[in-house]
Amino acid sequence: MLGRPADGHVSGPADGRRGFDDDDDAAQVTNTLLVAGAPRSGKTEFAFAALLAALDEFGEDAAAMTVSGRVAAEDLGNRVIAHIGATSQARPVTTLSALAFRMIAAARSHAGESAPRLLNGAEQDALLRSVLAVHVSHVQAGDQCDTCRLLGAYFAESHWSNLIAADADIRSAPNRPSGANGQSQPNTPTSTSTQTPPNGRPGDEHRADTTDTLLIRGISDAFVNQLRDMLARMNELGATPSKEDAIVETLADNRGEAGMASERLAAQWRLAFALRREYQAAVVNAYPDEYRLDASQLLAVGAQAAAGVDVADLPRAVIVDDAQDMTLAAMAFLQTLERRGCKLVLVGNPDEAVQGFRGSYPEFLFLRAVQPAPHAMAAGDDDAVGTIDDRDLGRLGALAVTLRERTGNEQAGNKDNEDNEDAEHPVDASPVPEAPSYLDLVASRISLGILSVEANPQPVARRLGKTPRYRGAMPIVATDETQDLAQDGTVRGALYRSVGEELDDVVWHVKRAHMVDGRSWNDMAVIAHDNATVRVFGERLRREGVPVRYSTVTRPLKEEPFVQGLFAMIELARLRNEGLAERMIAGRMSGPRTLAALVRARMRTLLASPLITVQRGSGSRPMRMDAVTAALRSLESLSRVIGSENDDAASGGRHALQSMMTQWAGLSDALSTAQSERQDSAGIVIDDSVFNGETTGDKSGNAIVGPDATDAGRTMPFNADAMLLLLAQGGDGADQVLQSVHAVLGSRGDYTDPEAAAFARAWGMIGELAESMRTMPVRESRYVLWQAWRTSAVAERWQREALENTEDGRAANDRLDAAMRLFQFSESSGAKRDVMDFIDQVRNLEIEADSLAHVGPVEQAVTLTTPAGAVGRHWGLVWLPAIQQGVWPNLAARNTMFGTEDLADVMLHGRIGAIGGGDIASGRSERMASVLYTEKKSLLVALTRADERAYASAVADDDHTPSDFLYGFMPERFHRTEEPEYVEVGQEGEFSGLEFSARGIIAAARGTLGRYYRNAESADDVNDVVDDATAADAARTLAYLAEHGESEADPAHWPFLHTASQAVSDADDRASDDRASDDITANDAADAAPQSDSAAASGISSNADAVFAIESLPTGVPAKEQERFAADDEKTTVVTLSPSAVDGIWNCPVCWLMDNRFAGPRPSGVASGFGTIIHAVAERASAEHLDLPEQWDGMMRDDAVQRIADRMTEIYRELRVDPDDAASVAERYAALRKDRSAPGLLHHIAEYFVDSNDAAYAATKKVTIPVGTLVAAECEKPFVARFGLDDIVRAYNAVPDSEPVDADELYAIMGTLVGGWPQGMRPDLGIRISGRMDRVEVRRTEGGHKQIRLIDYKTGRTRTAKQSFSDLQLVCYQLGLLFDEQTRRSEGAAASGVADVDIAQSGLFFVAGNASPSNFYGPEGCHQPALFRDGHLNSDGFLPRNRVGMLSRLFDDPELPAMRPDDVGEDAWKRLLGERGTQTLWALTMIARVFYAAGAVESQRLVAHPDPAHVDGCWHKDSCPACADDITSVLEVRS
Repeated sequence: MLGRPADGHVSGPADGRRGFDDDDDAAQVTNTLLVAGAPRSGKTEFAFAALLAALDEFGEDAAAMTVSGRVAAEDLGNRVIAHIGATSQARPVTTLSALAFRMIAAARSHAGESAPRLLNGAEQDALLRSVLAVHVSHVQAGDQCDTCRLLGAYFAESHWSNLIAADADIRSAPNRPSGANGQSQPNTPTSTSTQTPPNGRPGDEHRADTTDTLLIRGISDAFVNQLRDMLARMNELGATPSKEDAIVETLADNRGEAGMASERLAAQWRLAFALRREYQAAVVNAYPDEYRLDASQLLAVGAQAAAGVDVADLPRAVIVDDAQDMTLAAMAFLQTLERRGCKLVLVGNPDEAVQGFRGSYPEFLFLRAVQPAPHAMAAGDDDAVGTIDDRDLGRLGALAVTLRERTGNEQAGNKDNEDNEDAEHPVDASPVPEAPSYLDLVASRISLGILSVEANPQPVARRLGKTPRYRGAMPIVATDETQDLAQDGTVRGALYRSVGEELDDVVWHVKRAHMVDGRSWNDMAVIAHDNATVRVFGERLRREGVPVRYSTVTRPLKEEPFVQGLFAMIELARLRNEGLAERMIAGRMSGPRTLAALVRARMRTLLASPLITVQRGSGSRPMRMDAVTAALRSLESLSRVIGSENDDAASGGRHALQSMMTQWAGLSDALSTAQSERQDSAGIVIDDSVFNGETTGDKSGNAIVGPDATDAGRTMPFNADAMLLLLAQGGDGADQVLQSVHAVLGSRGDYTDPEAAAFARAWGMIGELAESMRTMPVRESRYVLWQAWRTSAVAERWQREALENTEDGRAANDRLDAAMRLFQFSESSGAKRDVMDFIDQVRNLEIEADSLAHVGPVEQAVTLTTPAGAVGRHWGLVWLPAIQQGVWPNLAARNTMFGTEDLADVMLHGRIGAIGGGDIASGRSERMASVLYTEKKSLLVALTRADERAYASAVADDDHTPSDFLYGFMPERFHRTEEPEYVEVGQEGEFSGLEFSARGIIAAARGTLGRYYRNAESADDVNDVVDDATAADAARTLAYLAEHGESEADPAHWPFLHTASQAVSDADDRASDDRASDDITANDAADAAPQSDSAAASGISSNADAVFAIESLPTGVPAKEQERFAADDEKTTVVTLSPSAVDGIWNCPVCWLMDNRFAGPRPSGVASGFGTIIHAVAERASAEHLDLPEQWDGMMRDDAVQRIADRMTEIYRELRVDPDDAASVAERYAALRKDRSAPGLLHHIAEYFVDSNDAAYAATKKVTIPVGTLVAAECEKPFVARFGLDDIVRAYNAVPDSEPVDADELYAIMGTLVGGWPQGMRPDLGIRISGRMDRVEVRRTEGGHKQIRLIDYKTGRTRTAKQSFSDLQLVCYQLGLLFDEQTRRSEGAAASGVADVDIAQSGLFFVAGNASPSNFYGPEGCHQPALFRDGHLNSDGFLPRNRVGMLSRLFDDPELPAMRPDDVGEDAWKRLLGERGTQTLWALTMIARVFYAAGAVESQRLVAHPDPAHVDGCWHKDSCPACADDITSVLEVRS
């Protein structure tokens, strides 16, 4: 019967004896065979062979095999059918619960009773809530029953109802009926009304449910879940009602007294018993004509049924695989079958139990199984009668045997090992063998480290299921031998610097195994401790294009946004068909406001779901609900104005609005009538005004208080809520609302506002579904769901998107999987038939296991699972990530709310702490030890799922500590050192983990080219030399990828390339000081490789000028741009600078050189990265024209600001970087702080967009700064300016009413203004400034004149008004517009002057603290004026600002020498002195500072004089002598 698997054999009886404590070696007659084996020893195959033998022996319908899961049952069942051809059994391989259900059904069938049905999770949840709601209502009424008092004792709180009632509505609910003596009456209907409430989710504001429903829904989910678990464990442990008193009495000590802890447990258990009685009564009451069972009752009731069912209905043999995960109830069921003659084969291993947290006790049951059966025990044996624990439970008199893999000696017939295994021989009598592999050694260490809390006289190494003992396994010792063994590659270990690196490397290894080694996806698995980690790795693998398969459904249906939207659409369609007035009466709603709240909540759910989107190019985006909300509020505001005007004056939009108001008046009257009818039908009005607040009278003069008081007795005016009710009602009123929303949002002619269109489409779907439901002959849930799905019309689009390996494609695939699960569940036997009941059922599914439908099959995929989901399965390669201390092992106490583990202790051993005799050292907690052993078991299961190789990894940083399991079980791989031995991402590959994605390949190719050209100049590192063939291959790769749609492979999108037309971006608070793009085409990527023999042979052309440089020159401009300018600069020396370079050199040339020349490449910091994102958001906002006043014309100021801010926040969320990805703790906190500040910053920008177009902006009673109205804006505008001293001389001499000066005089004057020229400065030096302007605005003044405003966004700390006024980056921006190089080249000699550009204001916008640029005593208080006016230096008088009447408040004139310089004539000096305090001198000083920066770059020796403002905040005071204590610094550049 038993058979033998091909890869193993039975070496029994175990240890040569019948049981653990019987020395009789005689043959044993028994009905039970207990087969134990080490992990991967072939236990399942042995059980399967035993099943086939039993089917042959007893018949095809007389034997069954049970496994722990339905998936394994289905697979093995198919194998059985394939083997025997046909069977009359529906499921020859099933679960123990299903087998028990079969027994119950047979017993009830013979008795002529109804067939049993299981309660699903939603039904259990609803019944438990109804039981608790009864007692909450008792407390609210002040009429508590005994169970209420138990709840009070449990919570140690007189107002305990507030602790389990999650919603405030419960506290104001009217009284519930109770018995005459205050007891609850479970046999009276309380919560099982068939009427479904209109809303289906707890937490919705202003519920429109009945009082009963309010109570039921308000019960805390956490408390219900814990209670459900406790009741299930009570049923499985056999804690029957008759044992309640005896169980509680065990808590008393020898003197009959109980301590505080025992009293606490007594209160918990008494409450659990009481609530179970009421729950069971509620089940009977809810289903009076059905036989309903809780799933946890199946095995206990099945045992009773098996005891009385006909023998013909019993199986002749039952083979149980994974017997280690049986509960006590399962053992009692099997024991009943055995007593009735059924043959049992129990196969398992206590060390592989993964259901300990669900009530399995493998050591206890395996010890009991081999003890003599009760009928074979002599009188007087330890069979105490009347004890709490069942002393007969599990005693099967089983023959215990061990299943092991055959060794070479055993296959040759050598039985010495078996013959010598006797209890009288010590375990170490024979030499301990060497482990076959390091994987076997680690598994042996873990297995032998799993001890028992049960008394077991056998040495650990000889217990059932233990792996063989190898050298170095027990005790664990790292020797030279084990160090060599660890190199066999069967177990690899890795420590990482961050969670992100661990993710990257695991994904890299998985992809490498498939793409390089040719591994099937199905041959790989990632096994993590918990589902949260499983989900993280699964999502990352999916993003990288790896197909994944989860062992379980990871998200309940109720959490799927699309399901939520579908349900909301059905509810709104049903509401339209039912009618608003009828719903108010049926739902006992207090008034139209409550009804409007219901409509608003459902509509928000629908609009937020993926069913409603706005098309954007080839993709789509979520609808912005705030736009529609603002439109409705605008209509509400207009109605207040129009309502006071004469009807005859109404025309156009007014007519439509007044028509809506008329429609609302009619609907409002109908709702008021329905409200009055509801109040009249109630008959009783309770006046609780003394307790609840003010009294409101209804039309009959009755007092209405409590929750109804806010909505009763008064008519709701026409407002946004009224329009929602018109939409819900349908008809002409709804059409007029939609037309008005279109009008407000700007739909005109051929243009349709996308938000208005999406809003109208949503209501159109509701109307179409309502019509379909009205004419539907059968309104069962599955038909209504299908019609709603068809109406949404998203199936084809999602199917197309699901074909693409993008984030949107994966999301669409997930939604389609959810749709399949939803429809499968709707067609299952456990689904409600009424659609509203079905919606309620799905919304109450609290656990993933309640989602019974399958997900779509994946033929090839990497499996992601927990150890529990990996039982019975195996893969070639297995990754075990996140083995962290506190995670694996997780030693947190389990099931503490009701003392579940203490109750199990009593049911197993008769008293808490009565185990004794286990392997626990004195003074250690048995409970903690049990949890630790359970965690070791899960690690053993996970590790032994690998056929060839297991990867174990963890993170070692400030927040994560590798688990002791790694250091304890794998000391050869993980060493406790002060500095962790980190593994680099992709360490085994050539490209640091970049080669398995298009983005990574692009980065690797670009890096290869960068190294090639760097080495071409200076090959310092011979190991880093890139040859011609490799460079050519990288160039061809980039060209190929660019041609096939990978834009990042195109050099035009490389941020560190620069041309004359696209220059360096200047932003000191961004990711890089110098950022621009090149205009090289995609096909020119190959030109990046230089001409060489190999390159020429490959068809790669040579173009050295097209090569990019990765090192910035001291000018701040990359070498490539410098080269492109070289041809034009042959006649004169031209220095190319970026605006940030000008600013940095003027502040302190030494600090600037240390930052930009003497320092190597640096990663982007938190501040710079955040600044880059804020700049990008502002640019996107302008691209969407959110800054143009036409976008919010007619809206209230606050509404417009909020609309813009909300949209910018959406953009930010798309671009933001998760702070958790920061490399260090300090950066993480900084990133979190920045991330939290983002909404405020964006709101400030939105305020500026709106306010700056207001005439009152920058205006006070005394002064007004004319800003004008925005006409257009350009962000990130590139510029290249070129000018020299001659240009400045012409502009200076063009100042009206002034004496001209010659070039030499002005050169000397400018040198005086900057404290002397640097050594490299000379009059013929040309200057080129290249950069990007954050924002260039074109505005129109009241007089129709157009002017320019320049804005530079800053996300860092603010500066003083004087610093902002003289900011050199803004100066460079102005020069960029005034001396545009491209314009000057095209115009030739005619372009000798300054461009005719009217720059009104330039300003720094510190968005963190201000809502306007240049804020100093108000907007524009310290804005920078124009450098030039009408072709000359600005000679206008200073424009006063608020509290700033003179230029000296913002600019200090440079100190001039007492004596006139020799190079300056008398007239020129006199003119200069006369210009003190004017904007002309300020402008000339700013330009002189720019020339100073250019001269500094050309200097070989430089005397540094840092700006005092820079010294105050210098970061380099410890290393920069120029900034340290006024020490004069002489910088000398030597070649």
